[in-house]
Amino acid sequence: MRTIHIKILIALFLLTFLTVDAAKTESNNEKTATTESLLYEVYYNYASVWVNVGEFELSTKIIEFEGEPCFNFLSVSRTNESWKWIYEASSTYDVISSMANLKPLQYYQSTRYGIHNSTYTYNFENDSILIHCSVDGKTGTNKLVNNPSVFDALTAVQYARTLDFSKLNSGDSLQIKVLHGNEFLDQKIFFNGVVNLSNENGKVSECYKFSSVIRNNDIISDSEPAEVWVSTDNERTPLKIIVKIAVGSVEIILTD
Repeated sequence: MRTIHIKILIALFLLTFLTVDAAKTESNNEKTATTESLLYEVYYNYASVWVNVGEFELSTKIIEFEGEPCFNFLSVSRTNESWKWIYEASSTYDVISSMANLKPLQYYQSTRYGIHNSTYTYNFENDSILIHCSVDGKTGTNKLVNNPSVFDALTAVQYARTLDFSKLNSGDSLQIKVLHGNEFLDQKIFFNGVVNLSNENGKVSECYKFSSVIRNNDIISDSEPAEVWVSTDNERTPLKIIVKIAVGSVEIILTD
């Protein structure tokens, strides 16, 4: 089994798929929380076996960047102590974005899985994205063409939460371009309508449900889609994510 942080990032990608098709959805950035902290538990499931393998945190705050107030979105994932003897993984994704339109200004990611380490720093300019990377001690740079429709994983998640999902009909499909590593990933998602989601304590929440088959990754099962549940209230909180992998699945669940 590959690293937990990769699976969490894939789940974040699924959330980013909600951000496109402005003809059907309208954004209201005032809905974006100024400060927030969400904690998730990460489970590996195979048949009747459930293992709590780690945790994942999303947070938001306001900072000053180049003399202007900006959003700072941060995600951190880590392996539980009881799981580290089998496999240790961790990740940090840190982005500074405009408060006006949520477009990323600077993005940093650091991941560790086993003995492998990588860092990426993205600087967003008007017409280009400059990338500095270090993978297992080997450094490099790259430049991609910037596009108004491109988000990194974290700002896409936050932007998605500002959209008016009520204008989508069950069965609608959307397209999104996601920045990852040194490339863009093109993905397609499907809106599955409004459903009720029950947690282990019996609490029922009304949610928007989305699904997508995630391409360009060798650990994802193409036979069944990944799924995400987002609350229908003004907070648009991601409540649960299920990602099928080659053997079993990974479930990311918001803690109460």
